[in-house]
Amino acid sequence: MIGSLAAVALTACIPDPVAPGGDGARLLSRPGTPTIPGAAKGMQTIAILRSRVDIYVPQSVVAGVPAGLDVFLHNAGRRADAFVSQHLAAADASAVILVVPYSTGFTWDAIDGAFGPDPYTVDGALQWVFDRWDVAPARVGISGFADGATYALGLARANGDLFPQVAAYTPGFVMPVAAVPPRPSVLISHGTGDPQFPVAASGQVVADILGQLGYVVDYRELDIGHEIPQAVVEEFVTSLG
Repeated sequence: MIGSLAAVALTACIPDPVAPGGDGARLLSRPGTPTIPGAAKGMQTIAILRSRVDIYVPQSVVAGVPAGLDVFLHNAGRRADAFVSQHLAAADASAVILVVPYSTGFTWDAIDGAFGPDPYTVDGALQWVFDRWDVAPARVGISGFADGATYALGLARANGDLFPQVAAYTPGFVMPVAAVPPRPSVLISHGTGDPQFPVAASGQVVADILGQLGYVVDYRELDIGHEIPQAVVEEFVTSLG
C-alpha cells in the first residue's frame, strides 16, 4: 500500500552534473521503420556482445501499429526473472514490449566506476527490437530496481531524446552524466522500511537532487521494504501503452 505520495516539480537551479571527459552513456538506436518483418512474439532470449537480453513481445502487439516499450534494468546480482513476471500482465494489456538486458558484471558498470560495455548492450537490444517492430517514440520508457534504478536514471538523463519517461524503484544515488534534453518525467518509489537502501539517504536525496536539476519528479514513499511495488510497476507499464 502507498504510505505517502509527494510530487516534486522545481525549476532548475543548478546544472546537471557532468562526468569529466564524457561518460559513454549515449545510445544511438531510435525507433523507425522496421526492416525485418515476421518477428516472433512471446518471450525470447538473445545475446548482445557478452550479455543476455530477454525480450517479451505480447500477443497484443500488432505489426504496423506502434507499440510502447519498457527497458527494465535488474538490481545487483544479475537477477531479473522474478521482476520480469511483475511486468507481464500490464505489458499484455497495454501492448508494451519489454526489454530486459543483463549487466556484463555483477552490477551495472557505472555504479562502481565509468560507463563501459553495458550501454552498448542496452543500445543493441533496442536496435534489435526497432528493426523488427514499430515502436512509438513518445512511449519508450526505461525503469529499474536498486542499482538498476540508479542506472536507469543515468541513461534516461543522458538520452532524454530517447526516453520520455523513467521509473526508478529504490534508486541509490544520482550518477553524473552529460544530460541531453528534453528532460524525461521521473517516477521514483522507495520503501520506508528498506534496510538496504535507507530512504532518507537514497530515495529522498535522489528526488531532491533531480527536482533541483529541473526534472518533474513523482516521488512516492511506500510502506514496504527492499522491493518493487507491483501497483507502481503496472501503472508505469500501462502509461507506455
